[in-house]
Amino acid sequence: WLFALFFMLGRGNLLCGIIAAVFMSMVGPSLDGFSDRMGLSVLSINSLQSTFAYWMEVPWVAWTRFNNTVVAGSLAIGVLSFLPVYLLSQVFFRVWGIEMIERVMNFRAIRFLFGATKEAESDSTSSEPSLIAET
Repeated sequence: WLFALFFMLGRGNLLCGIIAAVFMSMVGPSLDGFSDRMGLSVLSINSLQSTFAYWMEVPWVAWTRFNNTVVAGSLAIGVLSFLPVYLLSQVFFRVWGIEMIERVMNFRAIRFLFGATKEAESDSTSSEPSLIAET
């Protein structure tokens, strides 16, 4: 619920966040070795030791177990991969976004969730707005 609330309060796309979470929960365990090495190098930076010590005194940061090398490495990988993943997703959705929405809207369950019916789609005089943006 907190994950969904984070995306709803922010400007994030909830569906993309859920897809990313499911994908990373499947891929994440295979990255643990790399995350461990990355976290060890991040937590070993001498100039940040006082900052890390201060963070561990904050109750909610200590709860995240940031002092774990796998957790710190996974956070570092996430921060470093943010910009490339964001730019690639922008390209992906600009190229295939509308086509993907049109294909997804062909499923009955999706049309039901959005309140669209076959009659409303075939009736061109309907006053209801379209679910797919015109380009």
